[in-house]
Amino acid sequence: MNLNDVANEALSLVKNEGFENAQVRVSKNEVQELELNETKVNLCRTNGGFSVSIKVVKDHKQFEVSGNNWTDASKKILIEDLKKGWEASSEDEAYGILESSDKKSFQDTSKPMEMEKALGKIMEFSQTTSAKYPKVKIRNLPLKGIQEETLFKNSHGMELSQKESYWSYFTMFSGQDGDKVSSFNYVGFQTQNLPEDLLNSPGLEHVLCLAEREPHAEAHTEEIKGDVVLSPYLVQDFLGFVLGQMSTGALVQGTSLFKDKLGQRVMSDKISLTSHPMAEEFATKAPFSSEGVLLEEGDLIRNGELKRFLINLYGSNKLDLPLSKVLATHLKMNRGEKTLDEMIQGINKGLLVMRFSGGSPSANGDFSGVAKNSFLIENGKISRPVKEVMIAGNILDLFKNVVDLSREAVNDGSSETPWIHTKI
Repeated sequence: MNLNDVANEALSLVKNEGFENAQVRVSKNEVQELELNETKVNLCRTNGGFSVSIKVVKDHKQFEVSGNNWTDASKKILIEDLKKGWEASSEDEAYGILESSDKKSFQDTSKPMEMEKALGKIMEFSQTTSAKYPKVKIRNLPLKGIQEETLFKNSHGMELSQKESYWSYFTMFSGQDGDKVSSFNYVGFQTQNLPEDLLNSPGLEHVLCLAEREPHAEAHTEEIKGDVVLSPYLVQDFLGFVLGQMSTGALVQGTSLFKDKLGQRVMSDKISLTSHPMAEEFATKAPFSSEGVLLEEGDLIRNGELKRFLINLYGSNKLDLPLSKVLATHLKMNRGEKTLDEMIQGINKGLLVMRFSGGSPSANGDFSGVAKNSFLIENGKISRPVKEVMIAGNILDLFKNVVDLSREAVNDGSSETPWIHTKI
């Protein structure tokens, strides 16, 4: 399917319906997939995907539809849904389509997908992991070779395209010692080229080493207060709340905890957070936004200070603020000076938190839930695994109370985050 033909036809169809102001995003992909279940590869297939989204703005009303097919029947349904949705939508003068006629193409230089080689890498991973970590059970490992093509056009003449290919894999595992089994843990990665050694993925061996000890976890009913060390995977989860406070939705609604904080310190001065949409060390790239904004590298947080809001076109019009060319994508958090071991050596009593299971945080960032796959820290060492540990605190306070960041960081292919020693 030719994406240019689809985009041109979509813009023509909506124009015929009286929508002069519109944008279209079309993409297709080919996914070659292998899947390891425990010790056997039981899936080998190739899939293709397609998606189209169309947004229109007219008379201060806006609506968007999307679909995964482009046939005569599907076109008719999409256009009818678009018309009905637009008619039923409310008016807002801040709605708009980006007035730009930029024309740019972005293509990567990745190697072709080598699925036969990938099969060998999966089997090697299974065998090596079983030998090196006999008390770890690999439950599932899907490995995908992905080739994607995206085209963005709007009624102002903008035309942006991107082609890229990358590998994506996801490891789910648990510790098992006889009849004792730990809770599941999982980590995922994206890489531009097929890794020579899947086991050598950033931080994976450290997590597997800990998983071997988890089957003997004991319930810990004592309330956790004071020192905690958060895994990079958990730091990424908690950052989602922080980024939401910087974004259009919370700012327009007036609920953002950062609404009057631009240029002020909102985190520990040890933390800087920067967007690198085209960084070579990331597997994927983000050259433009869903509205067609060409993205740039820049700070979100610098030494704890809020440097910018994340404002889309609607937010720019509504709040009379500059449109953001730096967004919350492909983020890097700075590293610290100490290794993870050195950070832990400075803690007399605390908790190493690998994962967290709980509901969404409250509007002010308060959270409570269960620390999963976690360990007590005692006398400067990771001591015993614990389960059913309740932790509660405030996400913003976690980032304000930072003691140290680790020298090590986990690059999962689209973000890079260190371990954080903080207080709860």
